[in-house]
This record gives sequence, C-alpha cells and structure tokens, in this order.
Amino acid sequence: MRVIQRMFWCIAAAALFSCGGAEEAPALPAAVTHTLGATPHRLSVVFWPETSGCVSCDHMISEVIAGWQKAPDAQMVVVTVVPDRARASQPWHPGVVVRLTAEDYGRYGAGSPLPRVEIRNAKGAVLLSRSIPNNGLQADLLTEEMLAARSFTAPISVAAQ
Repeated sequence: MRVIQRMFWCIAAAALFSCGGAEEAPALPAAVTHTLGATPHRLSVVFWPETSGCVSCDHMISEVIAGWQKAPDAQMVVVTVVPDRARASQPWHPGVVVRLTAEDYGRYGAGSPLPRVEIRNAKGAVLLSRSIPNNGLQADLLTEEMLAARSFTAPISVAAQ
C-alpha cells in the first residue's frame, strides 16, 4: 500500500506541476530575495514556521528540510522566515533565518496557513507552495513533493552553461 500511495502522490504532483502556463511567482520580501540570491542554487526552500503554535510541527518540518540540505547533490539554499516579535531563532531552524517586521510578515506570510514550505527554481518560479498540516505522515509526503519539484530543474553546472 505504501508504494502505491507514493506512486500516486508522485504522479499527482507531476500532474499539478505540469498544469498551467508560466505564472509570475508571488513576490518575496526583499530580505528573502537578497538571501536567496547570495548563493547559486538549483532549488530554493522558503520555510514559514508556525511560530506561535505547534513548535513540534515546525521542528518536524525543519528536520525534513535539514535532511534535504545534507544530500551531497542538494544544490539548494534554505531560508526560514520569522516575524521580529518571535522568540529568538531556534537552533533547529533550517538555513538562514530572516526576520521581517510585523507589517511585512503579515503581508507576505498571510498567503496561506502556516507552517508553509515554498520550493522555487533558481529563477524564483514557484514549483511548490503548501501548508503542512499537524500530521507526522506529512514528512514523507513533503520529501516526495520536493523530489518531484526538483525533477523540473537542472543541476547548477548544466543550468549555468
């Protein structure tokens, strides 16, 4: 059953990614765009944790993203976006932590429920943007979706030529 479920999600993700034309990516805050642009990458991951609620949910998602970063061919840059008013950065927040003013965080973070993960290609086009429900089974699904998004990009050495 698990193999069939994974195959279904991979096919569903591929179908969703192939639908629609080239849409303009939703804008990111300037601080996030600057951080993403500082490192050549194949994929960028922007993590919007639920800083006021389920810390264990944020921690689970952070661990999944940290696992992605450890892969030898990851070629990704990760940014965690938190509001100024949030507690000090947690040591388990993945990537570079970017703090936004309450106004900017409200404007950019309110697109969908938190916690949310956005995966973009090197040009900033959104490959995946989704909220993560409070459910441990979401970790495997999130990894499958990242791999599906990655299949739509080229390695840095190929993309640079």
